[in-house]
Amino acid sequence: MKQFTIALACGFTLLLGRQPVFAHGTVISPASRVWRCFQENPENPVSAACRAAIVLRGTQPLYDWNEINQPAANGNHRQVIPNGTLASGGRPGKYGGLDLVRPDWTAERVSPGPYRIQWNNSAPHATAYYEVYITKADWNPSQPLTWDSLIRLVRTSPSGATGAVNISVTLPQRTGKHVIYSIWQRSDSPEAFYSTSDVDFGGGAMPTPTPTPTPTPTPTPPSTPTEGPQWQEGVSYKTGDLVTFNNVTYRCRQSHTAQAGWSPPVVPALWEKVGSTSNPVPVPSPTESSPWQTGISYKTDDLVTFGNVTYRCRQSHTAQAGWSPPVVPALWEKL
Repeated sequence: MKQFTIALACGFTLLLGRQPVFAHGTVISPASRVWRCFQENPENPVSAACRAAIVLRGTQPLYDWNEINQPAANGNHRQVIPNGTLASGGRPGKYGGLDLVRPDWTAERVSPGPYRIQWNNSAPHATAYYEVYITKADWNPSQPLTWDSLIRLVRTSPSGATGAVNISVTLPQRTGKHVIYSIWQRSDSPEAFYSTSDVDFGGGAMPTPTPTPTPTPTPTPPSTPTEGPQWQEGVSYKTGDLVTFNNVTYRCRQSHTAQAGWSPPVVPALWEKVGSTSNPVPVPSPTESSPWQTGISYKTDDLVTFGNVTYRCRQSHTAQAGWSPPVVPALWEKL
């Protein structure tokens, strides 16, 4: 008992150095978005979705992976968490990067049938229930996550405080990418915790919503976007602002202050390519490239070949297993 008390006290001291509230848990199988991004390394994540989440809200939310909560939920989850903010637990100001609507969140491959959901609770508590939901069959990953897009798979009975919790569910027939949404409601407090996990059932791509047919629009003469000023670090950009970077024009998707490494072609979550300037500078012909290898430290603009294709390094990094250029477009640009 003394050893446990000391360990808990030490852990509490460390947590106080980062945040004023306790942190408690998340789903690690299938990995929640916040857990997966934390495992990728908040300072240099691999996936484009995790990088976009960091661009929007920084790295701290990933270090606080076990704190996606509502302190006074008391079972009223739909009332305290608006549609479109389910992944952030209704806290978009901190965890809004997890709410980003994008089809490239890394997903765990699953199949219909029996499945085990696993919570990793760093601070166990007495439990009123766990609930597990999955998106409906016609949901599309390009749609926001809403309460109406979910169906419940299971609600558990009350239980004691447990650090590792396994919940048995039966996954229904699905195709393509879906979301498993989990809720942990404490019984010793009105506080609840929320977890969003991306899964992929395979069997073909998810059907894309059929665009609403529109009458043939009156053609608008394609106007070349006005060339904006050169993109610069430290400048505050508003949605709709135009900038030029490497003789290409980009439109700002959402307001932000530009930071080092956030140039338009690297952060598509913030910038949309809309055209080229009238006097583009030819891209240097990739003449000095070497085969891509793990363990090599690459610098921005380094050239490599992989599968007889040449790629340019978007940002400096040390190559790891599984980070080959076609797999990690956040790090490599195909030429």
